[in-house]
Amino acid sequence: MTGNRRWRLWQRPWAPVATALTVIAWGGNQFTPLLLYYREASSLSLVAVNAILSVYVLGLTPALLLSGRATDRFGPRRVLVAAAATAVTGSVLMALGAIDPWFLLVGRFVTGLSVGAGMASATSWIAEISRDPFAPATGTRAGARRTTLALTIGFGVGPAVTAACVQWGPSPQVLPYLLHVAVTVLGLVVLRAAPHPSQSVRPARQAGRAPVAIDRSRFMRVVAPSAPWIFGANGISFAVVPVVVAEAVEPYSLAYSTLLVALTFAAGGAVQPLARRVDDPVRGYATLIALGMVAGGTAVAATAGMASSPALGIAAAVMLGSSYGLNLVSGLQEVDRIAPASHRGLIIGIFYTLSYSGFLLPAALAALAQWFSYPLMLGALVLLAMGCLAAVALSARRR
Repeated sequence: MTGNRRWRLWQRPWAPVATALTVIAWGGNQFTPLLLYYREASSLSLVAVNAILSVYVLGLTPALLLSGRATDRFGPRRVLVAAAATAVTGSVLMALGAIDPWFLLVGRFVTGLSVGAGMASATSWIAEISRDPFAPATGTRAGARRTTLALTIGFGVGPAVTAACVQWGPSPQVLPYLLHVAVTVLGLVVLRAAPHPSQSVRPARQAGRAPVAIDRSRFMRVVAPSAPWIFGANGISFAVVPVVVAEAVEPYSLAYSTLLVALTFAAGGAVQPLARRVDDPVRGYATLIALGMVAGGTAVAATAGMASSPALGIAAAVMLGSSYGLNLVSGLQEVDRIAPASHRGLIIGIFYTLSYSGFLLPAALAALAQWFSYPLMLGALVLLAMGCLAAVALSARRR
C-alpha cells in the first residue's frame, strides 16, 4: 500500500519539475563543505577561497531577474532546461579545478547562473501545475510547499554528499562534481515527463497588452522586510555559528559544520506543514512566526558564542532552519497571491533576489569582526529582526 502511494506521488505532474529543481539546488550548495579542504589540500589562500564562494552570487542575482522575465516570455520549460544544462557545465568546470583553480572561479559563477535560472523558472512552473486542471484541490499553498521542499532537499543533499566524498571517497576535488553531473542529466531526462505549463496558464507572450494588477503595497510591507531573513537565517546557521564555537569543535570542525548544514535544512523541511496551518492572506501569521524564529535562533547563536557551546549552536541551527522553511513557504505564498500569471516569473525573480541578499550577512559580520565581537553583532541582528517583525505585524493590522 505504501509503495503504491509513493508511486502515485511520483506520477504527480509537478514531481519531474521538482526533481529538476532539486538537482540544480544540489549543485548550488555542494561547494560549501570543500572550503576547508581547498584551503588545506590545495594551498589556496583564504582570500581566494572566499572569492570562489562569493562569485556564485554574482551569477545568481542577474540570473534570477533575467530568467524571471524570460520565464514570463518564453515559458518556464525552456528556461529550466537551459538552467539544468548550465548546471552540468558548472560542475564540469568545478571538476577541472583540480587542474587549475581558475576553473573553480568560473565554474562557481556558472553554477550561480544555473541556480538563479532554475529557481525562478521551476517555482513559476510548479505554481502553475499545482492549479487546475492538474490539481483542482490545491493551489497557492501546495505550490509553495512543493517548491520549498525541492529546494530544501537539494540544498541539504548537496553538501552532505560532498562531505561524504571528502571523508571517504577518492578524488574529493572531482568525485562530488561528477556525481552531480550524473544526477542532473537524470533530472533532464525526468523533466521530459512534465506537462507543458501553457496547458494550465497562458504564458505572458499570449496574455496581450492588458494592464496587470500587482499589489506593490503588500509586497513592500510584508514580503520585502522578511525576504532577506530567509537565506540570512541559513547564513547565520552554517557560516557564523561554526565561527563562534570554533575553539570548542576544533578537531571536528568539518563534521560539525556539515552537521549544522544538515540540521538547518532538515528543520526547514520538517516545519513546512506548519506554514499550511497558519497561512493567512491578510494577517501574515506564517511570516510573523518565521521572523520570531529567526530572532530567537540568532539570540541562541549569540549565547552559544558567549558560552562557547556546540550544543547551543545545534539548537540555534534548528531554530534558524525552521525560520528558513517557514519564511520561504510563506513568502512564496504571498508572491503567488500578489503576482498575476503573466508576470509571475519576474516577481518570483525579485523575491529570490531579496532573499539571497541575506547571504551577505556572514561576510558583513566577518568584515566587522575586527571591531566588534560576534555575540554583540548577533545581538544587533536580533533587534533588527524584531524590528522587521513589528513592522510586518503593524502593516498587516492596518490592512
